[in-house]
Amino acid sequence: MADEFDIAGDDDEMGWDVGLEVGRRRRHRAPVGMARQLMARGPTLAVGPYGTPVHAAEPKAARALYQVFGLGSATTAGAGSWVLSQVFQESFRPERLVLQESVAGNSAVNVIAIGVRPQSANLASLPASAFGAGAFETRIQFDTGQPGTTFTINGTNLAAGSISGMAFGTVIKAA
Repeated sequence: MADEFDIAGDDDEMGWDVGLEVGRRRRHRAPVGMARQLMARGPTLAVGPYGTPVHAAEPKAARALYQVFGLGSATTAGAGSWVLSQVFQESFRPERLVLQESVAGNSAVNVIAIGVRPQSANLASLPASAFGAGAFETRIQFDTGQPGTTFTINGTNLAAGSISGMAFGTVIKAA
């Protein structure tokens, strides 16, 4: 039987030991008291039948969901400014802004703000096409907006046109 696990250059005894260790499977079992520990998480409310404690259920942890946030649309009859603005209903951290222009190259973004805090590194105008649906490498980590906080984008059009927007980001929901 030692020939089955023989390793070249070793004697038969060594090959048998290595082959036995390689072929042996270890069982992964939960510790005996693990189920009891999981059930004993909340404060003890009462003593049940047969003396077993009754514990309060722990609240479930919050979970993060990747969702969309609509910003609406704005139209100008000629050259002029526009504002896209919506109020957060839940804690939301925008991570990607998408702007859709009716006339390509017509719009510029002047300010992106959550509440009173600007969300760009400087106060220069940016082309709205930088946030187009086909733009890449446009993921930004904005500040997290709390319920009641306004997400505002101010911009200008060079000629008549409309612009609409949305943001993709993370919502923290209580489970």
